[in-house]
Amino acid sequence: MFLEIILFLALLALLTISSWKPARMPPGTFCWPILGELPPRSIPITEYLKNLKQKRGPIFTTKWGSHRIVVVTDYNLIKKAFNHPDIQGRPGFFSLELLNNCKNAGVIHSHGSVWTENRRFLLRHLRDLGMGKTALEGSIQQEAEMLVDHLDKNCVGKPAAMNHSINCAVLNVIWQMLASKRYDIKDKMMHRYIALIDEDMNIIQGILFIIDVFPWLAKVLPSFIMNKVFKVDVLYRNRDEAQSMFKQVIDDHMATLDPNNPRDVIDQLLLERAHRDAPDYLTPEDEVDVLAIISDSFAAGSETTSSTLRWMILYMAINPEIQAKVHKRLDEVVPNDRLPSLNDRNQLQYVDAMLLEVMRLSSFVPIGMLHTATAEVTFEGYDIPKVNLI
Repeated sequence: MFLEIILFLALLALLTISSWKPARMPPGTFCWPILGELPPRSIPITEYLKNLKQKRGPIFTTKWGSHRIVVVTDYNLIKKAFNHPDIQGRPGFFSLELLNNCKNAGVIHSHGSVWTENRRFLLRHLRDLGMGKTALEGSIQQEAEMLVDHLDKNCVGKPAAMNHSINCAVLNVIWQMLASKRYDIKDKMMHRYIALIDEDMNIIQGILFIIDVFPWLAKVLPSFIMNKVFKVDVLYRNRDEAQSMFKQVIDDHMATLDPNNPRDVIDQLLLERAHRDAPDYLTPEDEVDVLAIISDSFAAGSETTSSTLRWMILYMAINPEIQAKVHKRLDEVVPNDRLPSLNDRNQLQYVDAMLLEVMRLSSFVPIGMLHTATAEVTFEGYDIPKVNLI
């Protein structure tokens, strides 16, 4: 009995010591062993962090489960931190490792030189293909017309779920840049891909959050519990199915690739990655990276735009007087025989202001992308250990 008590006290002491933070880290308070300082579910995470900021200052330390996190809340300090060369890593969360095949690939979850090169490549070629320019207007206008026509035929005068319709329109614009393709709103593959994304997000933001916060559970829990409770087998299956869809598109591009006339981002990727002696062949490493870049482009582009549109529709519905003013201004500026274009933007300041206010109010991404320190860092007089989350 005495030995058991000694072992228990020793374990408790180790857990308590592990919850301490190094002396020169940003200010923080006592965290419970194992649990840390998990935010309550009763208030929004932004309010919780704002309360901690008032007590501890613009840079402070907290601990969620096994992860010690340095929180930066000042705009200028955030810019400075995320431009620091040693704060460019990505967290090794269980869910992210699973979706990315445990590879340093793509754009969203990559780090170091892979992130730098892939991001530079993607931005360069997306701009060449019209991102942020009038060259993309034709595709956006086509999808807008198709979306309005679909909503007019199926959603007028009755409650309707618009998620799929909006997602499909946004994904088609991205598909046009990436793969020179578009899908009908009733297309089975489009339906299936959107369903995969929705299911994955529900799992990751739901029960799997526990494994991300306490990653050691993945090493001790048997596989049947990981699958039954945390739906890990569903994520594996969905990942493989989505990658199979993208792989088919890549194979089609390889079969029709013209080095002198690249059509889209996938063609540019293949031309850059394919071997000179075998232009129709990608190494397994290159294939993983190409698949990750395509997947990340969809994830980053579709969800942000779709969420903004859904929030806009909601706010317009509950603020009909604002909706009427927006409608009136569009009628004044845009002739009935054409759709709005970027050339009209200078005369549509009220519409611009409405969109900015929607993004401010909704704030559907309240916390920036988590980073990790790739080396020991001194930032604003504080020491941040390697691998610490920021």
